[in-house]
Amino acid sequence: MLEQGRYRYIVGGSKVNKISKNEKKQREEDILYIHQRLAALQEYLKTINNSGLRAKILRQIKRLEQKIVELLSYQDEQFVSSTIEYGITDNQNMGVHFLYTEDKFLNEKNISTDASIYYKLKLFEDNDFVISAQPKILMSKSKKLKEDFLGEVSLLMGMSKNIRSVTIFNQNVFSFGHSINNIDSRKMYYNFSTCEEIKFKNGIMLTSFTKYHIRQNYGYVYGSSVYEQLGIAKIINFGKENKNSITTQIGYFWDRSLSNKKYKISGISFQHG
Repeated sequence: MLEQGRYRYIVGGSKVNKISKNEKKQREEDILYIHQRLAALQEYLKTINNSGLRAKILRQIKRLEQKIVELLSYQDEQFVSSTIEYGITDNQNMGVHFLYTEDKFLNEKNISTDASIYYKLKLFEDNDFVISAQPKILMSKSKKLKEDFLGEVSLLMGMSKNIRSVTIFNQNVFSFGHSINNIDSRKMYYNFSTCEEIKFKNGIMLTSFTKYHIRQNYGYVYGSSVYEQLGIAKIINFGKENKNSITTQIGYFWDRSLSNKKYKISGISFQHG
């Protein structure tokens, strides 16, 4: 939480490395094999009268169709974001966030823009442990989906502890949201994430981030996903009282629903506050 009268703004970006030629070729071969397998199962299905066996074959067909979607759904993604936050009081903050994203999903390029306004209220503090609530209103727009308005409420629990020259930080976030006007995707969604960081005196930081979430944008492909990332970052502080900082990070991430195991390179993130 920011102290009264102080503000913070953050700009940054990220880019995911593209799929290699060998991996692309392997995926194409896998998709071709699955298509052949599907054709054989569908022909076999025409000859079956037993209801139990038909149900079993239909389940196999559904799993193979889902596998094709996952193999095709590799995302090349890059984004730029900006956040401005202001301390109304020592226990209340308000902020706005903007996000521009380019990605490729199901071999189609998509551009989306998000804008949100949020309010953060400190509910409890005990030494190094803090609990805050954060309601947020978000507007999302993309080429694929019509303009979507969402309301979201998050509960944030964070703890920070200094051990000699090392700072250990942990934060857990529970979020519940509701899509107001989008009938093409799931109305209600929820997310849970946990982040652990170890920051050394020289500005090197090790991070671990895990998020379980229900996707509202591409809900027609899958209902939920687990995202994991391990990263290493370098923070450079400068300016009066070291209030300004530049952070760059590289990480290895895995997204279960997209079958991704790729490097994620974050661009420079600038923070003032």
